[in-house]
Amino acid sequence: MKLFWVAVCAIAAVDAQVNGSPTTTADALTPSFANTLALVATQESRAEDGNATASASGIWLMTWTNEKGDVRHATLDIRQGGEALSGTAHVQGGPVNGTFRLTGSVRGNRIALGVKAYWHHASFTGIVDGSKMSGSTRDGRAWSAAHE
Repeated sequence: MKLFWVAVCAIAAVDAQVNGSPTTTADALTPSFANTLALVATQESRAEDGNATASASGIWLMTWTNEKGDVRHATLDIRQGGEALSGTAHVQGGPVNGTFRLTGSVRGNRIALGVKAYWHHASFTGIVDGSKMSGSTRDGRAWSAAHE
């Protein structure tokens, strides 16, 4: 939004110079118009801060129910670079055990994780809320994780 206002002012200045009109300066702005611009810029800045990408990096203890109704556990080791996630998922307590590659993304507080374990690809989507995450699997089963 800030870029929008800069562009509007730049276009107005160029237009004024091309058409021979007087150029509006910050000194020429009425107080109410200047206050409105300042308020819009402040609100936009706060909105951008509210959309900050949540931190998902670290060790997480995850629990979910698989398609057979079995409760499964995994220890996630997540590394975060901006919105991109990578790492490992150490899965235990079921027919598929081991450490597998984890990929995903986080945008704002929304998270998407994928783990490929041999022939099976598990997908998890949800919300990061501080030291907790929760959501649903691709087939709608609940999952949750707590930061260790």
